[in-house]
Amino acid sequence: WSVSTGATGMFQQNRKVDGTQRVPFIPDFNNISAGLFGVTKVYVNQWTIDVGARYDYKYYSVAGYDYKNSLFQSTLQFNNVSATAGATVGIKQNGTLNLNISSAWRPPHVAELYSVGTHQSAAANEYGFLLNDSTNEVLDIDDVSFKTEQALKFVGTYQHRWSKFTLEMTPYVNYIYNYIYLRPTGISQNVRGTYAYFRYTQTDALFLGADISGVWRVHPFVKVTPKVSLLRASDARNDDYLVFIPSNWYEIAIRYDRPTLGTLKNFFIESKTRYVSRQNRTPRVVTVKEINDAMDEGSDPFENDDSNFDFMEAPSGYLLWSAAAGVSIKGEKTQYDFRIGAENILNTTYREYTNRFRYYADDLGSNFIISVKCIF
Repeated sequence: WSVSTGATGMFQQNRKVDGTQRVPFIPDFNNISAGLFGVTKVYVNQWTIDVGARYDYKYYSVAGYDYKNSLFQSTLQFNNVSATAGATVGIKQNGTLNLNISSAWRPPHVAELYSVGTHQSAAANEYGFLLNDSTNEVLDIDDVSFKTEQALKFVGTYQHRWSKFTLEMTPYVNYIYNYIYLRPTGISQNVRGTYAYFRYTQTDALFLGADISGVWRVHPFVKVTPKVSLLRASDARNDDYLVFIPSNWYEIAIRYDRPTLGTLKNFFIESKTRYVSRQNRTPRVVTVKEINDAMDEGSDPFENDDSNFDFMEAPSGYLLWSAAAGVSIKGEKTQYDFRIGAENILNTTYREYTNRFRYYADDLGSNFIISVKCIF
């Protein structure tokens, strides 16, 4: 048996840049985080049993200005315990099964609590959980229904090894109580134009998924690596779908490796193809035009339906092809790594569902990268 214990700590300070002539998107804050953990493993014949626990503490000291330019200050403290238990067992000669159940928690980030106004990098207006829905007044955390995220997760991993092929399958179930997410709420208009409008909110969420991967060694220098990622997520509290959940994707890569090729080292050529399917588990769509038209008519398009929505239909599935090659040249005291890569070689026009810029523009087209690294 073995035991591992440890402690972690972090201090973070955030200060606004003076002279911007606007209310900062998030307030000034100090963040102190600390944790203690212990894990023990017991080895019994072909079994490995592990049990662990962790205690975390987070402290925020926050000071900022609201939309009225009025000063607010607060201190927030969060603490909780996480735990995990699992077992790994060998099955016959070439199989391994690992089962794990764990509980975890996550305190909120300052942005999830206090965001106010335009998030410049996302071209959207965002408001934190502690801002009043009607007035955007900053509220005390004791005056709202906020609760920290709590999760219960079960993961199973099965791996089987043949002479030239290895297969690994990892199904999982993750139920998150008080799941914090950025929810589309409407639109806001100012002299700079119309912006999508989001608020942080909470619900209970269920995530079901599976990751499948394999490695097929077709030649001593050539391997084929297929991968699949499947995910289904839902708003369990309201029997609805969530926004910005990653789509299912399927990938296959072919790689040629030569540790030594004449005077060259670490030579490789790789081709990778990924297909990302359309996300079909999405909430209803209410477009900006529909919201604008309703506002012009003096009506509220969400008065009789408060379910989740999105501003645009989920984009179509797409196929991306990328390739890369590299080699290393070693000297007596230095090593140079040369790499060349090409992404989206076919220049596919696509939009990624989890990218909020999909509301405005396509994703990157063909992208070529050349790099040289010197290790000395």
